[in-house]
Amino acid sequence: MKCQYCGFDLPNGTRVCSVCGSPVPISQGTVLADSEDLTYNQSYVPNSPPQQNYNNAPNNNFYQPQNPDPNFGQQFNQPNGNFNPPMNDVPPIPNAFPDNNFNQPLSDPNGQPLIPCAPNLTKDQFVQLPMFDSINKSIKSSAITGYVCAGITAVFNLVLGNPSGLIDVAILLGLSLGIHFKKSFACAVAILVYSIINIIVCLVLFGKTGGILILFVGIYSVKATSELNKLWKSYITTGGIPPVIQK
Repeated sequence: MKCQYCGFDLPNGTRVCSVCGSPVPISQGTVLADSEDLTYNQSYVPNSPPQQNYNNAPNNNFYQPQNPDPNFGQQFNQPNGNFNPPMNDVPPIPNAFPDNNFNQPLSDPNGQPLIPCAPNLTKDQFVQLPMFDSINKSIKSSAITGYVCAGITAVFNLVLGNPSGLIDVAILLGLSLGIHFKKSFACAVAILVYSIINIIVCLVLFGKTGGILILFVGIYSVKATSELNKLWKSYITTGGIPPVIQK
């Protein structure tokens, strides 16, 4: 005899199909040897009641699995079956750069905002940035005034027949060149000190002040070069500069 659900060949007298677990109805031609055959064979009884036919079709041979899990397969992506773990089970990615200040506003140690500059500039490239035009004009004006003072001093000493006065001309000319082309703070301080000494000498020897124009050269050149040096130091330590007010 065959199971009417799965078609498996069963021995005579079998009451439960050993494959699909479906009950085998007793036909009129089935002869049972004794009363024990009227009971189910416990070795063939499944752990749960047999499942109904698919769509309740009496002659459907489709095999239904026993005790199907309604949640089975929900943890897979259909139709490829790739495992998709719940997001709650994925550990958070640690921050590999906890102290990264990328794209953060620049500021000095006192918290004042800075203007970012192009990296890896030399000092000559740095001082030629357009934002320093007003400072460079002040430095250039001071240097040109120094050239004028050197020329006046040269003419004055030549008229008086004092060749030793050309030393003063050389000093003024050299310091003015350093201020003009090197933006040297040291040259600016030196010309300021020279102007003060020159004023004192004129007062002692001639009883009147002299070299006032050189004093102004020293004052303005010290102011401009010191400001530029301050900006340069800020750049090499922080990568930025304080805001510069264009005049």
